[in-house]
Amino acid sequence: MRNYLKTALGNVPLFATASLALAASMTLSSPAVAQSASTAEDVYEIGKWVIPTVGLTDLAIDAISKPKQVKRYTHPACAGAKPICGVLVYANAGGYTVTSVSVKAKSSQPFSTPPTHAACAAVNRKLKADVKLNTYDTFVLPADCAYKLQINISGGPKKDRDVFLTPGCLVQAYTDGTTLQNEWHKKIKWMKGSKPEGGDDSPDDPLGNKCSVS
Repeated sequence: MRNYLKTALGNVPLFATASLALAASMTLSSPAVAQSASTAEDVYEIGKWVIPTVGLTDLAIDAISKPKQVKRYTHPACAGAKPICGVLVYANAGGYTVTSVSVKAKSSQPFSTPPTHAACAAVNRKLKADVKLNTYDTFVLPADCAYKLQINISGGPKKDRDVFLTPGCLVQAYTDGTTLQNEWHKKIKWMKGSKPEGGDDSPDDPLGNKCSVS
């Protein structure tokens, strides 16, 4: 069980209050400063809520056999040391070809300041390559951030899902079925080595916001 402290922000985990107090004590000259990466790092107690180096073996898609990666995109904010990021994977488990997979930050985010990542709003990436049965695309992205994941099925409809990605979360989203009759499925878990000591089994951020797909 986590211990919580009641604050103006609501019930905040005790392990996060020290960094929140530090962020609150800073004099902010403008709203842009409030969304800076350094402030977000203070809120997230950088070193506890970050993903390790992402290897291909860490991203095995549980739902399909012998998965093979087609393309992978890593946002520049996630390429350095100790990134505050998560991973979104789309896999094809159906009898058709997906010609492109795109991820775009939603125009409306749950938060106007951190924990929303400072680099979140600029994310807009499409991977154009055939994702066939038992293959997948990978996106390493800033978190917290709300995204729209969209796939384009060859000869079929475009399909999309809303994803709220938190630091250290691995979202496995996949479709199965046929070209015209298919369904979305998901699995949400911590990246290997990302779950903080005392953290929930379901991936979330230090303020208790859950990683999700809807």
